[in-house]
Amino acid sequence: MGEIRYAKLTPEQLREAARNRLEAQQKHRKASEEASEQEVNSLTTLAADDKARHNLTFLFLKCFFGLFIGAWIFILIYNWSVVCWIIWLNEHNLSNVADKIPLLELDKLLSLIISALGTSLGFIIGYYFKNKDK
Repeated sequence: MGEIRYAKLTPEQLREAARNRLEAQQKHRKASEEASEQEVNSLTTLAADDKARHNLTFLFLKCFFGLFIGAWIFILIYNWSVVCWIIWLNEHNLSNVADKIPLLELDKLLSLIISALGTSLGFIIGYYFKNKDK
């Protein structure tokens, strides 16, 4: 077995070694604190991005289905007023004009809304479920 040798250090060398050790510990603490701070900042940013995606998606969905309900109400009111107008025109012997007034169909208006906003809906929903871990 090998013999253990003890190095003889002067008091100045011991003080220098202790000072270097303390400096290294301080640098390590400072680096750990900075890393923790950056981690907290990145997690906060990630949470804010997720919340923004959530809010954007649900706002778009609420507006999208709100348009459906609005279209249904608009067509109901429009067709009711057109029927009343047609009755009034027929009572005043203007049936040739009454025949030219069109009624709206809900399926055609919904088809128009879906074709106009369906692609955006797909994009928004895909963006909502996008994986941010990459």
